[in-house]
Amino acid sequence: MTPSREIALFLLSLSVVVGSSPVPTLQDYTHNVVLDGNEDYHMYWKFDDEKITFEVHVRTTGWVGFGFSPNGGMPGSDMVVGWVLDNGEVKFTDRHATAYSEPIIDDKHDYKLLLGKEEDDFTVLKFERLIDTCDDEHDWLLTSDTTRVIWAYHHDDPDDGVPMLRHSHRGTKSVRLLSVVGENESDLGPDVMTYDLLNNNVSDICSVVWVMDHIVIGGRNHFHLPATDTTYYCLGYKLPELDSKHHIIKYEPVIQTGNEAYVHHILVYQCRSDFNETQYHQTGHICYTANMPDDWYYCSSTVIAWAIGGEAFYFPEQAGLSLGADGDPTFVMLEMHYDNPDSLDNIYDSSGIRIYYTPRLREYDASVLNIGQDTSSRQIIPPGAEDYRNYGYCLGGITQQGFVDRVTGEATDVKVFAVALHTHLLGKAVGVTHVRDGKELGVLAKDDHYDFNFQEFSMLAEEVVLKPVCH
Repeated sequence: MTPSREIALFLLSLSVVVGSSPVPTLQDYTHNVVLDGNEDYHMYWKFDDEKITFEVHVRTTGWVGFGFSPNGGMPGSDMVVGWVLDNGEVKFTDRHATAYSEPIIDDKHDYKLLLGKEEDDFTVLKFERLIDTCDDEHDWLLTSDTTRVIWAYHHDDPDDGVPMLRHSHRGTKSVRLLSVVGENESDLGPDVMTYDLLNNNVSDICSVVWVMDHIVIGGRNHFHLPATDTTYYCLGYKLPELDSKHHIIKYEPVIQTGNEAYVHHILVYQCRSDFNETQYHQTGHICYTANMPDDWYYCSSTVIAWAIGGEAFYFPEQAGLSLGADGDPTFVMLEMHYDNPDSLDNIYDSSGIRIYYTPRLREYDASVLNIGQDTSSRQIIPPGAEDYRNYGYCLGGITQQGFVDRVTGEATDVKVFAVALHTHLLGKAVGVTHVRDGKELGVLAKDDHYDFNFQEFSMLAEEVVLKPVCH
């Protein structure tokens, strides 16, 4: 099968954490996520144009709280609280919070309880609400933006007429409630192979000092994080040597258990063709320092991107990243961004990326387009500004150079099927708008509640065609 000359594109400017619950769900859901680190609080949901249906499974026989917050805290949040009595009766109330205290019961109840039960030490609550309840005072309007879900529970039920006991467990997690469902594991096929780009079995050949920054634990080589709040660590890897063209159809993070809070993002860059692959394969260096080889500065074309909060990324069934053909990457550099806010000196890591590739070619070759405004010292936010905007543009002439058919060498249309939005800690909102001939054609993606600690690709409901233009 010869792929079409049109290019499929995913834009870097969805997936969902899958968890298992001892109690079967009451119906099929399109999304699910584990909200806590101990897998004691499971959330399932699905939605249509008008309403969203939730089901929560919580390892408790006491009260359960669930809701949405502007920043992960109690004040300003919209929530429900429910519990199951010994006689099977279910108590369920629509509430809101104005302070760090027992939430207030709403005058207008916009959540509808569908079922509640206790089973195998779990409390199960199923309920629904409208996407827009028209209760602007107490309820959140649910959108495709990042939503900060808050959760809490206690092991005892409240007594009638007595204030609720303070939660014994609570937390918050950012999710995209109205995200499009992507591919799944069953779509991969029997001939799919995997290749790991992990931060293990790596040595630093350029500096005796950094040799000591790796330690063998359980037969695997781990990177020793420096006792600083932020570290960028770069790794070199040869890609599989193939005798024919293949397509990468999935990739996923492989995060060492216990290090989820330290690995913030992983970028995989293609290196130029004259790179010394033998010398630099499975070597590592602190990024962009004197110890990093000069050649590595030419590893700048993004192939894969993952950031905290994201899980596996599945390409749509008609597209895949080309591997093994002329001009395809043969050597890549991983850029590992580590956060170590407490400057601990005892963190070792062997995380990385796993790719899934197949000889069964799909219709389109996929690629990555980076657009936006680079961070620089010239970005000066005026003192006291409540709102400050940065703009980055992809000009028409650039599309003539970048949207090129690799067979004919001519400019061609591209189809965008997924977008990842990215900004740094000061960023509060971010978006990408499609413009042609001075006319706005629509917003590809936006997030007015951006969370730096929750970044992932979002599949578009419909592919968007970008055309190369001359101006």
